Amino acid sequence: MSSPERKFAVLTADIIGSRKLKDRGFSREQIEQAISELNIARKTFIASKFCLLRGDEIQGVVFPPQKAIMMVRYLRFYLRPVQVRVGIGIGDITTEIDRNNPWNMDGSSFHRARKALEEIKISRQPATFINSLEENFDYNLNVILALMDVISNRWTDGQWEAIHTYEQMGTYQKAAQVLKVRPQNVAKRCQAAHWKVFSEAEKHIHNLISSKFSADNEEEN
Repeated sequence: MSSPERKFAVLTADIIGSRKLKDRGFSREQIEQAISELNIARKTFIASKFCLLRGDEIQGVVFPPQKAIMMVRYLRFYLRPVQVRVGIGIGDITTEIDRNNPWNMDGSSFHRARKALEEIKISRQPATFINSLEENFDYNLNVILALMDVISNRWTDGQWEAIHTYEQMGTYQKAAQVLKVRPQNVAKRCQAAHWKVFSEAEKHIHNLISSKFSADNEEEN
């Protein structure tokens, strides 16, 4: 059933340099496989699976909406080295929830995600923008997101792996065992990537969105 009273986050992503991917050896199947891995790994907070459309756009629905910021990072992690611009729209869904294809759905969250993506279309770097139709609220979040993008756009592949594994495992020691490196190496990569600052900013945005829309999502997971 549709859920106009509940707030969702729609992520609409545009692949940067999609026309050149084939020349670089990337196929549609590889991108779809990466998206499939994301859908499996983060299914708890995915209301409608991330899907690829028209070869250069990816869309998915997240609930509760505060999980959207974390999901942006995971989307970029699984798509590496393919890069994306991401528009986040927070609002309602006025159609039936299609858990397998967000392109079959509609609502203000979808329109706001599209508008957010249009704001960063000219960016040649991975960028993130949010639209919840709360102008001052969005402005504050987008300033933080812009700074976070500056940080994450400099992450090396090794730093991405260290951050992801450390977050999943909880300690440098356990992450090192998975990555088959020394714990000191994991720590150095996370520190070089400014992970502590980045994660605090991510949590801050999470909490701001949660506080803003908690009244609409009393049935939150």
